Amino acid sequence: MRWAVLIGGFLCLLSFGFGLLIGGVDWGWMHKGASNEVAFWSMLGGWLSGVATLFAVIVSLVLAFQASQNNTEQIAINVDPIKDNSGLTAINFKNLRSITTPLLKIYLHLDGAKDDAEINHLKYCGDKFPWTFQQLGESYRFEFYIDSLANFRHVYEKISSSGNPTFKKGHYIIETAMKRYKVSLPKDHLIRLKKLYGN
Repeated sequence: MRWAVLIGGFLCLLSFGFGLLIGGVDWGWMHKGASNEVAFWSMLGGWLSGVATLFAVIVSLVLAFQASQNNTEQIAINVDPIKDNSGLTAINFKNLRSITTPLLKIYLHLDGAKDDAEINHLKYCGDKFPWTFQQLGESYRFEFYIDSLANFRHVYEKISSSGNPTFKKGHYIIETAMKRYKVSLPKDHLIRLKKLYGN
């Protein structure tokens, strides 16, 4: 946004300099009477004022959009690889806005199944879930064991009741008060889930 303002200021200065240059040139060679000269300068002034007005409108719209986005929740999400033997993994969250943002539910979606299965109950340790962000930059980890058949049994029952999962693609879906975020399942998660599903 700072670059847009600088570029806009430069264009305004360029327009001003262009106007001074035109004003300093003798246009007598194209003079065919006072009416033609007035018409020429009126046309030129209209074009310059139109360009300046258009730029002002664009800058105002950009600033208004940026202000509205600053009042909208935004979180960064990434998924840890699975620890080799333990099967422990985590979904990591970071609050990118100074806005109170509640993490309400986490779902597992697998291609081939129509329904998503809630996995809130899989939370292993650390801070409780659901969780609410209160500050900018605050982080949260949702740790769980992906190899636990006992924990995943009803998850698979929910998924298989609405189709046959292919395990080629899938998502973790995070639900907040305002949005639903999707993050793709890493390949190692898909492999472990497929293996567990076959047991």
